[in-house]
Amino acid sequence: MGRTAVVPAIGPAVIGIAISRRVPFPVGLRLAGRRVVVVGQSDAAGRRLELLAGTGADVVRAPCPPSDDDLRGAFLVLLCATDETVAAALDARARSGEFLLCCLDSERGFFEMPAVVRRGLLQVAISTSGAAPGLAARMRKAFERLLPEALGPFVDRLAALRESLAGATSEDRRARMMDAVAGVEVEGKLRLPE
Repeated sequence: MGRTAVVPAIGPAVIGIAISRRVPFPVGLRLAGRRVVVVGQSDAAGRRLELLAGTGADVVRAPCPPSDDDLRGAFLVLLCATDETVAAALDARARSGEFLLCCLDSERGFFEMPAVVRRGLLQVAISTSGAAPGLAARMRKAFERLLPEALGPFVDRLAALRESLAGATSEDRRARMMDAVAGVEVEGKLRLPE
């Protein structure tokens, strides 16, 4: 195989394997009122549409390739088709500052989509930086089994408590919020193949 070396911003790596990725910065985009274009008719496009539900975004589903009218005013474009010509064209427009872009199964665009588990307002995003999407999907399924649906209403109660503490000092608010989650425990076991 190769020998192990430390690669800046990535960590241990095996020399002889090309590393073209850097670890992405995780963010939560606020999309309310913004135009989001989902390009393609694949199952992946359907999953992206499900993830966009409840964000308040103005979501448009467009064919591949999308028209200029489809893309006009877009804040975010999610390419859910594996057409490299379309990916290259959208990437050029994104790099000119027209919109943010994510391309399925492509190095193009600005980010990868994580696997997501939702329980109400709680979201757990799992990413392998695009290196092993099958592992992220498998871990998403495990977290779906591990995290009960009751987490959604629990987070709602925490949000109401936080709102009721708006007039408190930051120290008191933090202490009360930490007390409210003191009994939360997560148990699970992860096994990896040899």
